[in-house]
Amino acid sequence: GGRPQIELIDPAPDVDVAHWLFTILLREPAVDRDGVMAALAAKGIETRPVFPPLHMMTPFRDEAARCPQAERCAARGLSLPTSSLMSEDDVAFVVDALLAVLGPAA
Repeated sequence: GGRPQIELIDPAPDVDVAHWLFTILLREPAVDRDGVMAALAAKGIETRPVFPPLHMMTPFRDEAARCPQAERCAARGLSLPTSSLMSEDDVAFVVDALLAVLGPAA
């Protein structure tokens, strides 16, 4: 089974995915995305928050714009390390560290 703290992103069937980043959504409010990132960094694992929505980026900032779904995804999205040079052991290390940081699946 899955982990209740993590939501995987399923692309639409007609979408071609560029596997440049592997992004997950951390369920709110139970999981502090920035805390998870800091804990993984302490284990030597670099992560990145997802890109902010366009209306929140400095060159395009629009204080009146409201895109609640995009804002929620930006606040809880986390991209995990990916590389063609990662071994299966590297992937297992990242996954094990993420699950340890998240704690029990309860």
